[in-house]
Amino acid sequence: MSMDGPITVADAKLHLRVDTADDNVAIADLIRIAARQIETIYGVVAVQRTMSFSLDCFPRELRIRAIPVVPESIAIHYLDPAGDTQLFEDFRSFVRDDWTFVTPSIGARWPRAAAVPGAITVTATVGHIDPEATIEAQQAAVPQDVRQATRYLVEHLYTRAGGPVPAAVDDLINHYRFRRM
Repeated sequence: MSMDGPITVADAKLHLRVDTADDNVAIADLIRIAARQIETIYGVVAVQRTMSFSLDCFPRELRIRAIPVVPESIAIHYLDPAGDTQLFEDFRSFVRDDWTFVTPSIGARWPRAAAVPGAITVTATVGHIDPEATIEAQQAAVPQDVRQATRYLVEHLYTRAGGPVPAAVDDLINHYRFRRM
């Protein structure tokens, strides 16, 4: 059994003060919706999965747009100028303010990629919750501020059926947003 988001249905029901099982399916759906909204706005991924994105060229620093990233899962493929797919392995990754960045290893350079849209594909495993872990380990993997923000967002969706993200959610997890310096 695994969690579908940062909190369990039982956790959400406790927060909502719901005693019956009548709304379990709806609450589970709201947890998934809240998790997706948190991921879209703040970049925090609840359940681990593989994420891929493409770039047209190599940037100075490549930022993976999700928190957290399993560093050893990062793979970079690119089209060389001849149009052949190559694997680039001479890179290092590091975390700065919760975000994972990738740069060429010290003394290395990004390879020359074909000048076509989507020439570079970055793939990585992202997310807090390992679906194979116990429920207790899954709950412990998600930071407390993300769990609390999810409770607030589920409550907002359950009682008000939508609207802007409540200020309490933003106050709790706004620090995850990426800011350029």
